[in-house]
Amino acid sequence: KDYFDWYAQIHKLFREGAYDAVVVMIGTNDAQGYKENNTLYQYGTPAWDEMYRRRVSSFLDSLMQHTQHVFWLGMPAMKSPKFDISMRKLTQIVKEELGKESNTTFIPTLPLLSNSENQFTTYGAFGKKQVKLREDDGIHLTNEGGKMVTQLLISVIKKEFRFE
Repeated sequence: KDYFDWYAQIHKLFREGAYDAVVVMIGTNDAQGYKENNTLYQYGTPAWDEMYRRRVSSFLDSLMQHTQHVFWLGMPAMKSPKFDISMRKLTQIVKEELGKESNTTFIPTLPLLSNSENQFTTYGAFGKKQVKLREDDGIHLTNEGGKMVTQLLISVIKKEFRFE
């Protein structure tokens, strides 16, 4: 919540009603210590992992009150090896928490935006072209990388919902 209060954003977004589906891709600012109820949770500790699980579960519960289905995109590989380890850990926690709920779908981006060994890559194949998938910061997606994720997302949503 110190960077962006997603709980407040949920209430703001859903003021006018519910949605059929919600797509989530967040977490790059989460691998840090948190203070909650006067307790400091140091990142990398078992207590932090449990606190993060509770936060993911609570966030998911808030979303599920306003939608039929939550699609959650996992984090892609990161350029910094240390940050990559953190994002994979957070992604695993999210995936496990989603697995406890019905009407949720976890969508991994790792195979789509990585090299053949699931490691960070700046460039990749998009159609018949090699394109830049990731920004120079090694975190964010380029427009082309975003288009690839969008195509994946649409294909997954089409399997869940029927469109006329």
